[in-house]
Amino acid sequence: MKQPKAFHLSVMGSGKSINEDFALAHQEYGIHLLCDGSRGGEGGGSAQFVGQALQEALVQAQRGLMENGPIAPKSTRLLRMQEFIIEAFHLVQSSFMSEQNKTSLRGAQSVVSCGVLWFDTHFAILAQTGNCKGFLFRGDTVYSLDRARNAAVRSRSPGFGPDFVGPELIQIEFEPGDLIFMMTDGAYSGLDQASMASFVKSLVLGEDVSHELSSCAHASRDDASLLSVAFPSGDQFDLVSASERLSLVSKAPLTVHMDFRQKTQVAALCNILEFDPGTILVQEGTIGDSMYLVASGTLEIVMNEQFIAYKRAGDFFGEVGLIKGEKRTATVIAKDKVVLLSLQRSDLI
Repeated sequence: MKQPKAFHLSVMGSGKSINEDFALAHQEYGIHLLCDGSRGGEGGGSAQFVGQALQEALVQAQRGLMENGPIAPKSTRLLRMQEFIIEAFHLVQSSFMSEQNKTSLRGAQSVVSCGVLWFDTHFAILAQTGNCKGFLFRGDTVYSLDRARNAAVRSRSPGFGPDFVGPELIQIEFEPGDLIFMMTDGAYSGLDQASMASFVKSLVLGEDVSHELSSCAHASRDDASLLSVAFPSGDQFDLVSASERLSLVSKAPLTVHMDFRQKTQVAALCNILEFDPGTILVQEGTIGDSMYLVASGTLEIVMNEQFIAYKRAGDFFGEVGLIKGEKRTATVIAKDKVVLLSLQRSDLI
């Protein structure tokens, strides 16, 4: 896989004398941070303190993962990364409040919003607090990656400071040509749907977006900052692309009421499995806790030693085992070479 390309740009708000935003990128370990200081973080010192402390904690965590070797399945690695991020955020919160209490950071009630993207090969964890918000550009569409629908909802997940409660997390699966970017509120609050589409188009083409960001900073009177990570087109990440995974997951009954963000998380947790012809994937009467989605190939469904039906690309089976953990009602056999997505009940708890 080619190295993703990171880009950062920050413009000071028209109502500010000092830019209080801060960004860091550790390309080798795939750790990218964007921090937004507010309410008295003089000289951006609060945001810088949080950003550097978070990066140090996550670099140590990534080194630990690398030293321990690959962890299988992928969902287990995502879980470990998620646990490390939560631990790092709370560790930094404790250090941040301690520093403020010692008044080494002027402005005792300053608050720091933060967005962290930590990716490993082609999947990642995005962590967000306060006024930092993540977006995914895929195809011709920009998707918001936070659960908030408006500013009032977002205020329930405050940044580092007296009311800190922890980060909002989302698992993401990338594919070639994807662009993920984080913005502070001084930037995204000045972009409506049409201007956001134009802005992202310029960003993808490598054009200068400083004018657009300056307009946002002027309108909001706040610092406007952007950190983006682009995955080059042309690479083949896996047997089943992120878009194909999302399409398969969207056909399953359990996702019928989920939005894009939630479906993306489920797709990221799926593992890819390959089976040769004649392999028995599921045995009737055994206890199961996994659901399978067929990416390619044909499977035979047998009940009481009698052929019942075929399962082909786009179909799924095992949903009862996933939801209830009950005995399998049929045997499933690979008729030819098949590729499946597997989702375990433990992944969704």
